[in-house]
This record gives sequence, structure tokens and C-alpha cells, in this order.
Amino acid sequence: MAIRTSRHSALLLLAAALATSLGLAKAIPSPSESSAPTLAFLAETAKPPETAADPVPATTLMAAEGPMISSVSPSAGLPGTQVTITGSNLAGITQVLFGENWAASFKVISDTEIQASVPDDAKPGPIQLVTSSGTVKSPDSFLVSYY
Repeated sequence: MAIRTSRHSALLLLAAALATSLGLAKAIPSPSESSAPTLAFLAETAKPPETAADPVPATTLMAAEGPMISSVSPSAGLPGTQVTITGSNLAGITQVLFGENWAASFKVISDTEIQASVPDDAKPGPIQLVTSSGTVKSPDSFLVSYY
């Protein structure tokens, strides 16, 4: 199931990039900092005509959700601590940062979970997830302990 979700997310990202470059989609600003902008796709569909000679095009707006962080556990730790980030639409994450520093390592477990290691040079700040379409920040700061 995780492979299917990853393929679906990759295809969705590819379709979003293509639609944006062709002018068929645009980013809609997110109401919260913890989620990426939503892409709106403008699609024209055929509306059932009143008569066969009178087709009327209809416009449909479809949205593709960006990644969101719902929780980080633990919320504090020493460098090397394994952190679980849960949320939605996480399969397309390309990098994880603790504050402004790259995670020592990270692994996308599923579309709803990422595991990342706190880097040696981490500083307190939000956890950031980088995607091809931007960066999403956790709502709360991760606290780093050094003793």
C-alpha cells in the first residue's frame, strides 16, 4: 500500500508541475503556515447539453493538497535523537531541517509518517519539510538539548 501511495503522490506532483508550467493551475496561498500552498486546477468538462447540438462547457475547480505536519514526537531532544513527524501528503518530501540545519538523516515511511535524526549542529526552531513546490514548517519549535 505504501508503494501505491508513493507512486500516486509522485504522479500527482508531476501532474501539478506540468499543469502549472502550462498555465492550467496556480498556487492558492494556504491559510496556515503549517501547510503548503494548494494547487488549483482549472479543468473544462462537457456539461450534458440541452440538445445534442448545444454543448455547454462547464468549469470545475479541483485542489491538490500540499503536505501538512500534524505532530512531532518527541518535541525536544539531543543530537542523534530519532524524531517521528506525522501529517498528510508527506511522500514528496525531499529534505528535512531542524531549525535551519539539515537533518542528519531522514526516511519517508509513508504518506503520513517521516522519521528524521536531529543533526549535531541543530538549533531550536520549527521543523521544516522541503518539497519541490516549497517548504512547510511545523507549528511549534523543536527544542534541542545538549546535555
